[in-house]
Amino acid sequence: MVEKAGIDRYEIFGWDYEQINPLTLKEINWYLTWARKTGGPVLELACGTGRLLCQLAKRDLKCVGVDLSPAMLSMAQANKKRLPVEVRENISFRKANILSLSLKRKYSTIIIADNSLSVLHDREQQKACLENARNHLVNGGLLLISVSNQGLKDDKKAMSWSKPLRNPIDGKTVIRTVVINNDPLKHVKHGEYKYKVIDSRGIARNYRFPFSNPSTSLSDYLTIFREIGFKPKVYGDFNLRKSVEKSKVLCFAACKI
Repeated sequence: MVEKAGIDRYEIFGWDYEQINPLTLKEINWYLTWARKTGGPVLELACGTGRLLCQLAKRDLKCVGVDLSPAMLSMAQANKKRLPVEVRENISFRKANILSLSLKRKYSTIIIADNSLSVLHDREQQKACLENARNHLVNGGLLLISVSNQGLKDDKKAMSWSKPLRNPIDGKTVIRTVVINNDPLKHVKHGEYKYKVIDSRGIARNYRFPFSNPSTSLSDYLTIFREIGFKPKVYGDFNLRKSVEKSKVLCFAACKI
C-alpha cells in the first residue's frame, strides 16, 4: 500500500528530523555568538522541534519559535518540558505561517535554520519570507540563516540515498529514501521522500511525498538580501574563518539596514 500527498509528512515522520539532522555544538555556538551580540530576544522561523531554541534558552536568551506544523510544535513543546523549570520561562512556541507572520513585537535576532529557507516552493516565497523577517527585526537587528551549499552543475544530476531508522514511538523499522533531480535550466530541484515502514510481522507499508524547491545560488541569496534591505556576511560550515567555496553549509549573518 502506498500513501501519497495529502498527508502531512511531519505528522507521521516528524520524529526522524533530529535523527537525520543531529544538532551539533558548532551550530549552537555559531548562533549563540551572533545572538549574544544583539542580546535578544530571538525569534526562530520554521523552528521545527525547537531543539536550537532550547539550547539558546539554556544560555539565558529569551526565545520565541513559530512553525506551521502541529506535529513539529508538539515535539517542540515536549522538548521544552524536558528543560529545567527556570529555563522554560525563556522560551515559547506558537503556530504561524512564516510567509504571513504578524507578531506584535520586533526582535533583535531572527533565525531561519536547518535549510528551511531553501525548501520553500519558489523564489517568490523565499523573498516573501525574508521580507517578513525584516519587518519583525529592530533596526540594526540580525537575520541568521543556514542553507545547504549545493549549487547546480551544467547538467542534470540525480542523487539518492537511504537510511534505516527506528521509530522511537512504536519501535518499527523505517527505511527512509530521498531522491533528488536537479534541473539546471529551470533552477529547480524535484524529488521525493520515500518511507517504508516495517512492522514486527515483516509487513511493509510505503509512503511517498514528492517535493519541488528552487535551487538558489550564493549570488542569488546575496542579491535578494541586498534588494530587501540587508547587509549580509556569509561564512562556511558555522565557522567564522572558513571559506565558503567548499563548505557544505552556507551561513548568513545579515544586518537590517
